[in-house]
Amino acid sequence: MDARAMELGALLTLLRRSNDPWSEVSMDIAVAGSARAFMADAADSTLFDAPDAVHDKAMSDVRDWIRQGLEWVTILDADYPSRLREIRETPPFVFYRGEIRPEEEGVCIVGSRSASDWGRAFASE
Repeated sequence: MDARAMELGALLTLLRRSNDPWSEVSMDIAVAGSARAFMADAADSTLFDAPDAVHDKAMSDVRDWIRQGLEWVTILDADYPSRLREIRETPPFVFYRGEIRPEEEGVCIVGSRSASDWGRAFASE
């Protein structure tokens, strides 16, 4: 697994173990410059009850996403959408299809597995 996938696995581990909102975890990781470095620094703290099991599950999820052909960018990636960096609750990572074009304004659809009829109608307009 490459370094980028390992970084996402560390980020997932931190998100799953923290009691803080994901936006705060995202900012902590951005300030640290690396989820892996932040996780190593936090290893001696009470952040983790059983870090190996949580980290193993996170890495398994990343491997599954790779097998499914999913693409992602994290808050640490240079091609992370700049408009998302500007919002108060910056998502720690975003899945995408196609290509990211930083020079173009884009459309972001945050989906739901169980969208209401109203939500589907609104999204299609």
